[in-house]
Amino acid sequence: LTLTEKRMVKIGRAQCRSISPFLLTHHHHHHVYVLSSSSYDITRRFYTTTTTVDPKEVEKFTKLSKTWWDREGPMKALHHMNPVRLQYIRDQLSVKLEIPQNRLKPYEGLRMLDIGCGAGLVTEPIARMGGDVVGIDATPSNIHVAVAHHMSSSSDSEQSRLVYRNVSAEELVSENKSTNGVKNKYEVITCLEVVEHVSDISSLLSSCSSLSSPGGSLFISTINKTIASKWFALFAAENIFHLASPGTHDYEKLVTPSDLKQQLSSAGYDVVHLSGLLYNPITGRWWLSSSTHMNYILHAVLCRPPPSNVV
Repeated sequence: LTLTEKRMVKIGRAQCRSISPFLLTHHHHHHVYVLSSSSYDITRRFYTTTTTVDPKEVEKFTKLSKTWWDREGPMKALHHMNPVRLQYIRDQLSVKLEIPQNRLKPYEGLRMLDIGCGAGLVTEPIARMGGDVVGIDATPSNIHVAVAHHMSSSSDSEQSRLVYRNVSAEELVSENKSTNGVKNKYEVITCLEVVEHVSDISSLLSSCSSLSSPGGSLFISTINKTIASKWFALFAAENIFHLASPGTHDYEKLVTPSDLKQQLSSAGYDVVHLSGLLYNPITGRWWLSSSTHMNYILHAVLCRPPPSNVV
C-alpha cells in the first residue's frame, strides 16, 4: 500500500472504534482499494483511461485538506459563501419541484450528487435537508476529512443518507457502463467551485449529463474570466486579503458564463437561471447580484439526451 492508502486504513480503524466495523478490500487485478462501512465508501478506483482530474490540483488540495473546516483558514471565503449558495439551490429547486418553503426536509426523496465535494461544506447541509447524497472528490485526504467531520457532527439518520467516495465523475460514468440493470442517476447534481480546477470542463459536463436523471438539475458556481476577477478574485483575494492560499486559482482555467452556457448546451443542458455573486472581504458577506463580472452561480436542466459517447 502507498502512504496515502496506509493513512486511509489508519483513519478507518480509528473511526471503527467509535462508529462501526470497516472492511478493507484490496483487489490486485483491478487496482481497487475500498474502505467501507454501512454509511461510507472511501475508494480509489482506476476504471478509465481519460480523466478530468488535474494531478496538480489534487496535490494542491491535499496540502489544504486539513483546513477545510477552519472558518478562519484558507477556506474562510467558502464558509462565508455557503449560506448564499445553499439558499440559491433551495430557492431554485423549490420553484422547479414545487417544494413548500417551510418544509424542514425539502430534499427528502431526492437523489443528489455533489461533485468535487471537498470536505463536505455543501454535502453535509444537503444531507441534513433530507437529500440522499453522494459526495465525490478526487483528493483522498479531502474525503478522509469529510468522513471524520460528518461522523463526529451528524446524527445516525443523516449519516445513513450520505456516502463519500474518492472517485471522479467519469469513474462513476464508467461504473454505470459496466453495471447491468439500474444505473445510478441523480435528480440534482452540484458542482460548486469545481470547474475552474478541472483539466477539461466539457468532459466534466458530459459526465454530469450522463449521471443526471432526465430533467435533472445541475448547479455550478465559479469565477468569471474577466480583468476584474483576475485582480480582485484572484490576486487580491490570495495575496492581500489572504482569503485563499496563493496559487489556488489559475486565471487561464476560468470560464465566462457565455462559454459555460455553450458547453452546457453541447452536453444537453439548458441554463434556466444565472446570478452573479459578489463578496465584501471586509465584512465577509456574499450576496446575489445582477453583475456576473466576479463570481456567478447557475441552474441548468438536462433537456436533451446526453451525448452518445458518455451514455
